[in-house]
Amino acid sequence: MLALLATYPLRAWWFERKQAQAFAALDLGASRELVVQIAGVPNYVTDGTRWVEPEQARSESELIPGCVEEFWYYHGLRYVPSKWSYCFSADGTLVHKYHWVLW
Repeated sequence: MLALLATYPLRAWWFERKQAQAFAALDLGASRELVVQIAGVPNYVTDGTRWVEPEQARSESELIPGCVEEFWYYHGLRYVPSKWSYCFSADGTLVHKYHWVLW
């Protein structure tokens, strides 16, 4: 157990670095498939109406125009305050991306 906890900082650093590189490499207009190829398989997928915590709905003003599917990436421990998001239109084109950080 202690060894597992000791690897946590390294794992968190690696994940954040990988996602930062993917975020920088992916331009709006990229395909859903390219996002998966570069960023990996998302931790979860929503319909674009959910907020950072999928149990919470976005308000009307927070909805992203044209977003019908949203990929979410976060560190293996759910409560690390950093998530990466990619929003797609109905034809699978990236229309919005952002990195959410609590602090």
